[in-house]
Amino acid sequence: MAYNLKNCVTAMIGCFLFILLVLPSSYAFLCEESTDCHALLKFKEGLRSDPKGHLQTWNKANPFCNWTGITCHPHLQNRVVDLELIDMDLRGGISPFISNISLLTTLSLQGNRFYGKIPSSLGGLSELAFLNVSKNNLEGNIPGSLHGCQSLKVVDLNYNNLSGIIPKELSWMKNLTYLCLSQNRLTGVLPSSLSNLTELTQLEPAVNYFTGKIPPQLGALRKLEILYLHRNFLEGSVPTAISNCTALREISLTGNLLSGEIPLELGAKLQNLQKLYMIDNNLSGKIPVTLSNLSQLTLLDLSLNNLEGKFLQSWECGLSKDLFYFNLLDNYIMGSIPDSIGNLSSLVTLYLSYNLLEGKIPPSFGKLGNLQRLYLERNRILGPIPDDLGNMRNLGVLNLGKNSVGGLIPPSLANLSQLRYLNLSRNHLSGKIPVELTQCSLMMLLDLSFNSLQGSVPVQVGLLSNLALSLNL
Repeated sequence: MAYNLKNCVTAMIGCFLFILLVLPSSYAFLCEESTDCHALLKFKEGLRSDPKGHLQTWNKANPFCNWTGITCHPHLQNRVVDLELIDMDLRGGISPFISNISLLTTLSLQGNRFYGKIPSSLGGLSELAFLNVSKNNLEGNIPGSLHGCQSLKVVDLNYNNLSGIIPKELSWMKNLTYLCLSQNRLTGVLPSSLSNLTELTQLEPAVNYFTGKIPPQLGALRKLEILYLHRNFLEGSVPTAISNCTALREISLTGNLLSGEIPLELGAKLQNLQKLYMIDNNLSGKIPVTLSNLSQLTLLDLSLNNLEGKFLQSWECGLSKDLFYFNLLDNYIMGSIPDSIGNLSSLVTLYLSYNLLEGKIPPSFGKLGNLQRLYLERNRILGPIPDDLGNMRNLGVLNLGKNSVGGLIPPSLANLSQLRYLNLSRNHLSGKIPVELTQCSLMMLLDLSFNSLQGSVPVQVGLLSNLALSLNL
């Protein structure tokens, strides 16, 4: 009995050792027999650097479905569907052998240091739905062969060094919902054929070298929610047809060469619009009163243009109560600031500097309890500083410099416990420097220069320990 037990134990140990010896080679055989595994190993061969050792698991001793970044099909054995290697600091070229992984649906290589061209062979991946190679060092043209990936919904090529034009073949990919090409070196015009991508919700060819006009045909993109065209060399007018994209939530046209007037239809039709950036163009004419109809608008930036008119009165500040950022810096806006400005209760930042505004500072500013930054410099504002400004308890920046404001500095400004930057320079202020100002203990910059102030400087100014930027009297 003992002899049989000993034989049984010996046999079990032998079997266990056999499994340990044979198992790696069986996996090796499995990998060699698998097209997917072979393609992955070819991909690894194309890497020049893996400084953090993320791909140490990529060896024949391990089942490749367990390799880092690999997901296999839940029902089809040993078939790879996802390859996700994100923010791993990998460096090398993207192997064209990836196209042999025929069931691949997701290819995510963003946040690495891949260089060279995007392999044209990727067009053979008919099941590919998600392609993200953003934030790398890829160069060359966008391969037109990508149109072979008829299942593609997301293409993100942002933050690379890609050049050339947008290939016409991209407009054949009718399932695309997300096309992002920003921060590259792309040239040419925006093809009107992009209007064929009727499933698009996001279109971002921003920060490139595109020229020509914004194609009015883009108005056919009825599902479009995000349109980023900023920092290019686009010219001509803003197409009225864009207002047909009624799902739009964000539009950015900043930093182009656009001219003409802002279409009235943008405010009349884009009822879902939340953010509108048109900074640094050559836009002219009046700001459309229809923009006050945009009930969901939270950010409006029309700064650095040639806009004019007494729009504030014509709007009567009927803007959205959710508006938190409002910027009209450096235009030709005239008239006075209406009392109804106090209705914009969500405002956090208000830039009205470098315009032609006149009249008095409305006391209703005191109602803006959320306001953190108020810029009114370089206008023609006159009259006293209202005591009510002291009610803006969250105010950190108050810039009234280069106006014609007169009278005394109100002691109520001492209530601004968050105030860090106070510029009242180049006005007609008189009287003494109120000692109460020294209660603003967070003050970093205080500029009262070029006024008619008199008397002694309060000794308590020496207690403003954060006054590191400037004290200008």
